[in-house]
Amino acid sequence: MKIIQTFWTAGQDPLKHGFGWTHPEYNLMSWALSCLSLREHYDEVELYTDSAGYHILIEVLQLPYSKTYVIFDDFQCLPHHWALSKIKTYSLQTEPFLHIDGDIYLPRPLPERVLNAPLVAQNREIGTTYYRRMMDAFLKHQNISISDFLRKRWEEQSISSYNMGVFGGEDLDFIRRYCLEVEDFMWQNHLNDVNDNRSCANANVIFEQILFASFAEKEGRTIQSILEETIDDIGYTTSKFCDIKAWQEKSLFHIVGGNKRVRDTFIAIEQKLFSSHPGYFRRIASLFPEKHQYIGTTLEVSFVEQTQKVLTGESYTRLTLDEVSHQRFRRNSMLQILPYTQEGNTRTAYLPSIFSCGGKRFTVGPLGLNILHLLDGKESTMESLCHSLYPCFAPNMREMAKTWIEKEMHYLLHHGAIIIF
Repeated sequence: MKIIQTFWTAGQDPLKHGFGWTHPEYNLMSWALSCLSLREHYDEVELYTDSAGYHILIEVLQLPYSKTYVIFDDFQCLPHHWALSKIKTYSLQTEPFLHIDGDIYLPRPLPERVLNAPLVAQNREIGTTYYRRMMDAFLKHQNISISDFLRKRWEEQSISSYNMGVFGGEDLDFIRRYCLEVEDFMWQNHLNDVNDNRSCANANVIFEQILFASFAEKEGRTIQSILEETIDDIGYTTSKFCDIKAWQEKSLFHIVGGNKRVRDTFIAIEQKLFSSHPGYFRRIASLFPEKHQYIGTTLEVSFVEQTQKVLTGESYTRLTLDEVSHQRFRRNSMLQILPYTQEGNTRTAYLPSIFSCGGKRFTVGPLGLNILHLLDGKESTMESLCHSLYPCFAPNMREMAKTWIEKEMHYLLHHGAIIIF
């Protein structure tokens, strides 16, 4: 079963428009990570796009799609009905497929049970007041027309749907008829007619997810879900779907809706793309020099080498105290201790970054400053550090000294002030 994706720019510049992300850079980082994670598991990953999408994803970023189809240059659709471009892509398929959105990343292949299923979706959803308000607002527009099976779904206490971040299957006949239902829904309600007030309605979830669930129920179809649990329409939490640092522990990431505006999420995406595919990270970062001051400068090589060491293993910030005690450490050569006291005995440390956060500041206390001094220009083990630091503690505090040193080391590791060799 081939994998396909849709990138429709709606005539907007991908270098200036974020398509739901707070900055266009994060949209491109997401597309790169999505495509590259898919190609790690599948030989056939095809892209459906327009000329602007082809230029940025294929010509500039050189993402490794197996085939690319430029079909959306004359696509007549208002930009805010973006899900209709996916419907068009579904309708063109002549062999079994799975369509995967560009904000989904797969650390491992999809389960075998979905690869030969008649119909596949990411997961079933339970509608809360969020979908209820969305449907009610849509129906308040004058002269709205919906089919009987969709109205039946609206009248239920909970409006069920399917998340279509992943969608497809082998039942191409049903999928085509579903696409025709969507086209009829759009046409009957004049949703692409800018002269009609109904065209401003927020309808993507309705015509893609809710209509699909309603039509499948009407036809008596069974949907195979990637995720076997049913999720509330507001249940796509950052910890469950967007914790990129837990890459090895998850089977699927989906940066749904408001998660695209969470700063820690897109910084984690940058770090993952950099650690796994640094060449692609650099191509994207170089397009936004105002956010990546080190890219393209003489400092970049040493900076990247140092940062790669900091990110080694991706989970260095999750080391247990016992694991920390068995490593060899060195001070991060890029770390700067700023020349002023913040408060009390603490100092402010600064660590520049090749990521869009532009660097970070954090406080370091007397014990941390001593550790950084001992690790400046040389490596050391935990045992050696403890031996050097014991004289700093009163005799009656020696028993607790190792624990305090280990905790301080963990803090410095977390912020990248020291690195593991």
